[in-house]
Amino acid sequence: MTLREMAEARFGHPITDDEYDEAARYARMKLDFQNDLFKRNYGDDYLAILIAETVNQNRLDAYHKERDEIFKEFLRLAQEQQANEEQEWVQKMANDSGVSCAVVRELVNVLGYPYCITLFGKTQYGGIKNVGQCAGDHQAVSY
Repeated sequence: MTLREMAEARFGHPITDDEYDEAARYARMKLDFQNDLFKRNYGDDYLAILIAETVNQNRLDAYHKERDEIFKEFLRLAQEQQANEEQEWVQKMANDSGVSCAVVRELVNVLGYPYCITLFGKTQYGGIKNVGQCAGDHQAVSY
């Protein structure tokens, strides 16, 4: 049985040529270091274990990096969507209440978008006059 076959048997799955070459180099350095440090002569059986463990760690690392990139992209898209939704809401509230976008934007900045949605509504603008009143109150308090 070759070293690669022993590593694949230990790993439980086929190992690509690139994975094997990279893992074998690293595992050989680790084996040499351990042999020197402990004054031992661990052979190919242990080297096959080290290769299998290295391939496993490399695949796990690649999986986590890919997952992190997917999460980062998802977060970016969610933030972009919220920013667009928030801007549309500010414009709609300003138009419906007769208050400038700058005042509504300041309200959103002070109170936070989620709270403003709760306070004034997201799609049904029953509290439109309240936006103007709240904006007026906010300006009176702020200035």
